[in-house]
Amino acid sequence: MDLNNFGIMNSLMTIISSQSDDNDKAIAQYMLTNVRRIDSISVHELSEEAFVSRSAIRRFCNRLGYSSWKSLKCNFNCNVFPSDLQYRDFTVTFDEYRRDLTNTIAEILQDVDNTVSKARLVFLSRLIHEHNEVIFACPSNTASSLLRFQQEMFYGGKCIRLMKDAYTRYPVSDGKRSTLTVCVSVMGGFAEAIEPWLQNQPGRKVLITARSNPANIDRYNDLFIISSTMQDRDTLGAYAKYAVPYFFDLLSASYLLLYPVNTDSTQH
Repeated sequence: MDLNNFGIMNSLMTIISSQSDDNDKAIAQYMLTNVRRIDSISVHELSEEAFVSRSAIRRFCNRLGYSSWKSLKCNFNCNVFPSDLQYRDFTVTFDEYRRDLTNTIAEILQDVDNTVSKARLVFLSRLIHEHNEVIFACPSNTASSLLRFQQEMFYGGKCIRLMKDAYTRYPVSDGKRSTLTVCVSVMGGFAEAIEPWLQNQPGRKVLITARSNPANIDRYNDLFIISSTMQDRDTLGAYAKYAVPYFFDLLSASYLLLYPVNTDSTQH
């Protein structure tokens, strides 16, 4: 899969949620409202129906990391949507779905608790604190958890950067400061796709994954496994949806307890 596919939904959500009514939003809205037939949408149709120029379409594609509209629409398929939507059984009743979901969440949280030790969370907290430049790279299905974690780090006085879309346009660090790059890849697909970029990235590298035997593990200085029961495929995306936010809740708590915020200056 094209590396930028892992973040295309993040790009489109940012565009759709923006305040401005510009060409990018018009194109994104037309794409998403016609997602079921995107393969048949030509540049001419998109230009006519979204009221944008051909050059605006080209710039839109380039900003998302694609060379052309053809390249973008060929990569924009059902795989860019969360896997729990792709593989969910919509024939079950709501009550059955709710029961299964409740049981699954309980099992996942217990799995994370059994797998991730306090010592490992403290170790990663210290790595984050000790490095001047900290970058977390993640695909769309875990970006919301990382956005929340980023805000919590800001509260703790630590600035971290997120790399969550248009990855091929993201420059590598200059190496002038101590750099920590953390890749979040539940099943390892994103980690494999981002490897060419990661090879040129200086500094220490960490992988957070649910896979017990991820590929290309030698590319990383540290490995954090968040599951001891995960098989080769998280078909319903449950670990991305529930294990990752729980892990980052624990990591945030660990960091803020290790490096408490000084609130004295805000009290008068």
